[in-house]
Amino acid sequence: MKLKANIAVFCVMLIPVLAGAEVLLKADFNNHSEGQYTRAMATSDFPYPGYTWFSNNLEAGRGEIVTGKEGAGNALRLLYPAGEIGSASTVQIRAALSKAVDTAWASYWVKFDDPFDFVRGGKLPGLCGGQCITGGNNADGYNGWSARVMWRPAGVAVQYMYYLTNTGYGEDLVFNKSAPKKLFTPGKWHRLNTQIIMNTPQAADGTIRSWFDGELAMERTNIIIRNIDTLKTNLFYISTFFGGSDLTWAPPENTYITFDDFLVISEPVSSPYPQTLYNLSATSGRVPFTVSTDGSASLGTNLEHTINFGNGTVTAGPKASVVYSKPGIYNFTYSVNNNRGESIVGRNVFALDTFDLMCDSAWQSMALRDTMKSTTDTLRMYLTILDTTARILVGLSTNAEPTHESHFYGILKYENGGFSAIDGNINGNYVDAAEPIEAGAGTYRITFVCDFSPPSNDRTYSVWVNDAVVGENLRRRGFASSVSTYGTWASKDQAAILHIDEWERHISISKPNRQTPSTVKKLPKVAPRKNGILFGASAQASEIEMYNARGILIKRVTANAKKESFVPVKSKGVYLYRIKTGGEVYRGSAVVK
Repeated sequence: MKLKANIAVFCVMLIPVLAGAEVLLKADFNNHSEGQYTRAMATSDFPYPGYTWFSNNLEAGRGEIVTGKEGAGNALRLLYPAGEIGSASTVQIRAALSKAVDTAWASYWVKFDDPFDFVRGGKLPGLCGGQCITGGNNADGYNGWSARVMWRPAGVAVQYMYYLTNTGYGEDLVFNKSAPKKLFTPGKWHRLNTQIIMNTPQAADGTIRSWFDGELAMERTNIIIRNIDTLKTNLFYISTFFGGSDLTWAPPENTYITFDDFLVISEPVSSPYPQTLYNLSATSGRVPFTVSTDGSASLGTNLEHTINFGNGTVTAGPKASVVYSKPGIYNFTYSVNNNRGESIVGRNVFALDTFDLMCDSAWQSMALRDTMKSTTDTLRMYLTILDTTARILVGLSTNAEPTHESHFYGILKYENGGFSAIDGNINGNYVDAAEPIEAGAGTYRITFVCDFSPPSNDRTYSVWVNDAVVGENLRRRGFASSVSTYGTWASKDQAAILHIDEWERHISISKPNRQTPSTVKKLPKVAPRKNGILFGASAQASEIEMYNARGILIKRVTANAKKESFVPVKSKGVYLYRIKTGGEVYRGSAVVK
């Protein structure tokens, strides 16, 4: 019986080979010892003849073998020397695939050292074909093409393509299929996946898709790469450097990027280990809202799919949907597994109440019901600080057509227990508060006023916290003529909650000033006690809703008119509340100690 069981397992292991699946290139660096990465090592990792080429920097010691992800196996760490740019600055390898194909999938892991100065941007590896067109040369549909990844300022991730329909330097295809756009985080391993499907010669039916940490981040399905069917995907280009055409792109000091598990395959079943690749229909929305996911692009043979929507719904994939009916931040996870391992990825899904926006470590953007278009416009909101150790950005933003990429217009920053203002580019111009502002855990009234009347480079905004001006007539350097969204970013998950009410928009005031706009409502009495929260009496019956720090509704109480109400809680911490009385809505937070 034991012998039969072993034979059965052995046959299962052979299925990928028998199915005709094909690995076109694989390099995991595990067969090397730690130390300098040599030409002999590179030749063994990338063995196929033809177009394979290695730069001389292998002999210069600019590559080394180091410990891999989570202390397992090995990885390739490359040096990017201070003050140098371009392909001559670090190790470059143009590796031929085992054969040329019309459809290819590439994947690898990448980690930027912490700290890492992204400067103006730089290149990362990717697929290419023919003469592997780069360097400002034109791809004409006959000579070649390339589809590397790039990092841009602040670590913004893009697909950087040279193909038939662009001229001059490559085209950025931003990783922003779902909000927020994807950013590389120093010190964190990220997985990049790219699929290239070559077009029918001279027809606009080519496809490129890219996944960032398992989530579909960019998709184009109508591209033209080639005019002849002999132009295919036949190369994987480890083309990585800072730049850019001049030294303003160069790193100010020596820095490093580490790579692992380079893999190129011809079909999803070719993957030697499972990889979860999924697409979400939405990452945030107003309850009730439906989220659908599709993980059918995942790599590997005989995969088992498990989808956990984070709200108690767990189901098999590869396709499923769920309705989020309660506000909260839900941890969505998608996993695939087979006899060769398991791959689990995920992200937060935001289920928002009528006018709420919850903040986590990824910037979220939500549409305003009406775009602010008048000469001077005001937007008012409430910001509840949950974690005083977090860095939090709150601001107005624009929704740029046609890519719908959001850009901050004006920003209020919370950091080290205080507020300051930043220009809309997040690159400087910090302005100290004009007067002391109490900024511990709690709820603050935020007021933004924008002036769109001057030319774009001279437009300004002002911002208040409660009645104190933080920044007045601050210049916004940008192209925006209106504001259409608002957004938040936080350095820690679930750091804050932003509340915005319909009556708080489009309140025009002729001139920014230090006075609180007259339409601000006086909040009712709210007093935390040892085991709960005491709510003051109101003239009419009230409905009180209590939420925990994750925004999950935990209690709903009906309070009698002209009588105080005490709402007990089970534990210490920050609690959010909403009071509905006489057609008015009041929001805030209280800390039970």
